[in-house]
Amino acid sequence: MKYKLGNYRSKLRQAGCIEVSINRKRRNDGDDGASPSLKRANRGEINHVPDHPDNHTDDSLEEERLALVEEFKKRNKNVALIKQQMELTFSLRRKEIVDLEPMVSEVRERWPALFCEAEIREEFHRITNKNLIDDFRAAINQHTPGLHRLYRARRTAFLPAMDQLLNRLDEETSDITAHRQTAALKGLPLYLRDSHEKLFRNCLDTDPEEEQTKGLIVGILTVLEDDDSSAPARIMNIAVILEEDIVLQDLPDLPTAFAFLFGLIYALNLQYPKELRYTFETIQKVFMELGTDLSARTDVTEFEMWLQDYLNIKPRQNLVTHLAAIGGSDPKRVTWNILAHLFADNVAKMINWKGANGKLSFAAMAAKVIVIWAVRKNQLTQNATNNDIGKNVHSMIWLSIRPGWRTQVSRYCCQSSSVKRRITSPTHSRYCSLDSC
Repeated sequence: MKYKLGNYRSKLRQAGCIEVSINRKRRNDGDDGASPSLKRANRGEINHVPDHPDNHTDDSLEEERLALVEEFKKRNKNVALIKQQMELTFSLRRKEIVDLEPMVSEVRERWPALFCEAEIREEFHRITNKNLIDDFRAAINQHTPGLHRLYRARRTAFLPAMDQLLNRLDEETSDITAHRQTAALKGLPLYLRDSHEKLFRNCLDTDPEEEQTKGLIVGILTVLEDDDSSAPARIMNIAVILEEDIVLQDLPDLPTAFAFLFGLIYALNLQYPKELRYTFETIQKVFMELGTDLSARTDVTEFEMWLQDYLNIKPRQNLVTHLAAIGGSDPKRVTWNILAHLFADNVAKMINWKGANGKLSFAAMAAKVIVIWAVRKNQLTQNATNNDIGKNVHSMIWLSIRPGWRTQVSRYCCQSSSVKRRITSPTHSRYCSLDSC
């Protein structure tokens, strides 16, 4: 079977299948023996590396690219012609970007039209079949209320930056909707324990440009007016930064800049910065609904947003009823059974009571209220106090960081085979399926 698949891939490569060609094994003199990483679609791309159009080769598409560059240099550009040529050369562009992984400056030199607002939207649609601006706007409108509820519920569990962000929002008196959306995006890396300063930066219009963008690999720059008055500084410019260079500027607001930044990450096939991994993963999988496999931290964030949504009151009640039916002999056993049923191993290891060491704070999570309601809904533990339940949760979280914790919990807590089967399940129960409970 191995050789048959190898022969099949060879025939596809000879037939001109680009995706197979760029993933062929290469023997380099300096190869250390490590397996090459496959350049496959892993962020919900539909057209990751498409084949060339009929009757076109690399050489013919290169001629179209040169004509596109010349057209883009003109003062009076033919927008319709540029769009047509960008559509025609899409396969060549994706082949270069995915296979060669060039620097952003090289892509700007070869494909200058790619960094226009209209073409960023078109390129994102070609790759994902989604409307960049409309879908992003709809998502931010939908999730802003829930995010603000999460921020305010846990504002004491974060650094002072979150408190300052919310205080500035409370002082705003005009254009409240735009300020709330901006605060929702600025608070996302703080909530997810990512590096906020690596994504958002403010500077004065009198600062040298090299100082404005120094050290900013992927981010958004807000240029403020250098004014000594006590009034809030006026925004002069909002720009998108890639590899310490301004690639897009004079944008109307921060949500629009964030959307174009996300679109450029897809268009240039850039990897998410390690310090901002969870922020961009949340935008990708929760906001834009691209891809389904969530990391533990992003999954908890989506669950918290679902719990905070007023439209989910009935499913939330079903969830409490479902958890209360798990059972146990006393408040401690009931609490432990519910927690073990609710959170998988990899999620439990990222949670502690106060949120120390960059972990999520269970004391400030909406899931804590769900656990309390579920414990009290159980007939054996309906008189348990918040303090008793909190102590049981705290001991359970401490136990979850120890090897073999589920075995210990099962030994002391599980009285029936049905409960033991739920607790030892590798994943927690999905809340989305509880409408029929």
